[in-house]
Amino acid sequence: MMKTKVELRSEYKRIRRNINGKTEKSELIRRRLKNTPEYHTAGVIAFYASLPDEVSTAGMIQNAFADGKTVCLPKIKSGEMQFYAVTPQTKFTSGAFGILEPADGDLIFPAQIDLILVPLLAADKENYRLGFGGGYYDRYLKQFQGDTIGICFKEQLSPIPLPHEAHDIPLKKILNE
Repeated sequence: MMKTKVELRSEYKRIRRNINGKTEKSELIRRRLKNTPEYHTAGVIAFYASLPDEVSTAGMIQNAFADGKTVCLPKIKSGEMQFYAVTPQTKFTSGAFGILEPADGDLIFPAQIDLILVPLLAADKENYRLGFGGGYYDRYLKQFQGDTIGICFKEQLSPIPLPHEAHDIPLKKILNE
């Protein structure tokens, strides 16, 4: 019997919490991202502010600044996710779900973004992701034409297809260590 998204979320949160060597694995993922064609051609990259259990995006963001890319991070406003340009000087506030959000910055529209790095709890071989249940990325990706890369630890790769509905959009690529 197929597990529900709620059951799978609970299972993959537990799996992710128990992954060892997250710092070293995040570093390997950072290096792999830097070598992708999507990263090389992107001028504007949307990252996410990682939580302690997630693949760390801090080093990736620093690379992007060093490589002269425009970096943007999400902010939840009126129940919708929007991306704002950030710099190394940007101040952050604790936003939805305790995730750091830029306190200010220029709004970046979907058509301006070349690459979005998408957080996930699990991904399958078809590049469908199991998100956190808020639907923020699903709604945003509907209006987005650029590249999408889900980043996760290999333990978050589901050996079986994840449940998805007609409105779910598979990512273009999944990157792990």
